[in-house]
Amino acid sequence: MAFNPNLGRDLFISYARVDDAPVFGVKWVSTLLQDLRNLLAQKMGRNEAYSIWWDEINLRGNHAVTPEIRAALQQSATLLLVLSSGYLASQWCRQEKDLFFEVLGGKPQGRVFMVEKQVLDEDQSRPTELADLKGYCFWYRDERNQVRTLSLREPEPHATAYIRLVEDLATDISRQLKARATAAAPPPAEPKGTVFLAEVTDDLDPRREQVRRYLEQAQLQVLPARRHLEGQAFRDALEQALGQSTLFIQLLGEYPGRRPPDIPQGYTHLQLERAQARKLPIVQWHDPTLKLDQVESQEQRELLEAVSVYAEPLVLCHVKTIG
Repeated sequence: MAFNPNLGRDLFISYARVDDAPVFGVKWVSTLLQDLRNLLAQKMGRNEAYSIWWDEINLRGNHAVTPEIRAALQQSATLLLVLSSGYLASQWCRQEKDLFFEVLGGKPQGRVFMVEKQVLDEDQSRPTELADLKGYCFWYRDERNQVRTLSLREPEPHATAYIRLVEDLATDISRQLKARATAAAPPPAEPKGTVFLAEVTDDLDPRREQVRRYLEQAQLQVLPARRHLEGQAFRDALEQALGQSTLFIQLLGEYPGRRPPDIPQGYTHLQLERAQARKLPIVQWHDPTLKLDQVESQEQRELLEAVSVYAEPLVLCHVKTIG
């Protein structure tokens, strides 16, 4: 039974079958959806409180969306798509996405949720209608800069990062379903301020997610909305986000981060320099257990020793008001 009685389904899952093929005995999409189902049941109150539609018995034909799937899409409150190279290569997946956006009048309206399973190939990019959509990033780069997909089989802290992302996804979907079920639901509260939360090295990504959740729970808007951009796209998004922000927060660690040829000072320093140029208040942090005398990069060590850097357990008591 649907939580939204005026619709046939609460959540439609769109994914490429190749992404659910067993790898070392595990189906990644199926495992994610089972975890999501259980968390949604807890947040919605019971297992029967909501309904999910996904093609478990391979109704898909060779070319066109079947009438059954078309009807399920048109009657669904929300769409969850699993973005990957396989998804973009699938004509079927593109048809599902296009049909749902047609129902929504071409805009996501808060009803589309995007799981990023992997880095897209160099010749691929997000479809235009997904360009500004918040993604739930289920991948990371390891110490050899190789892309890995998050799962409970990954070593810590990546297994914990997977758990928190599924929890965030379940929370956001349940909020959308509850809001749509209440015809007189009040509009979302206006954010109390806007914070720029700097991109970090991969080892600090779980900490960054912890800070992001804290800030959003405090009704603060967190920018940038899109992550993992490169080159000029990164510079453009950086300037746009800093122009809307009233505070700059940066988590620092042992490693200086990447320095591509077009950003010779590196991503870490570029973000800080542009925040300083805009005269934004700056809060920086590093783990108090980090031994600065063992940091190999002298430039990074000097950055960690700056007076604006806090070195204490990560509690965000420093972010009480946003001016």
